[in-house]
Amino acid sequence: AERQRALRNATLRGETEVVDLLLDSEASAAALLPEAALKGHGKLVELLLDRGADVQRVTEAGSTALHEAA
Repeated sequence: AERQRALRNATLRGETEVVDLLLDSEASAAALLPEAALKGHGKLVELLLDRGADVQRVTEAGSTALHEAA
């Protein structure tokens, strides 16, 4: 739980290097992609996509990273 919290906080702040160190799976990358896109963290979005994040994954709120980036 602590790792996920740190990962989410780093994503919200756009800390690409920290996210890169903490990221451990495609599932984690996909979950973080909409938040990174919403905050406009381009380098972080690139990292998450490189790590296998799916831009079409629908969040619990019913949006995708593409919706958030628009």
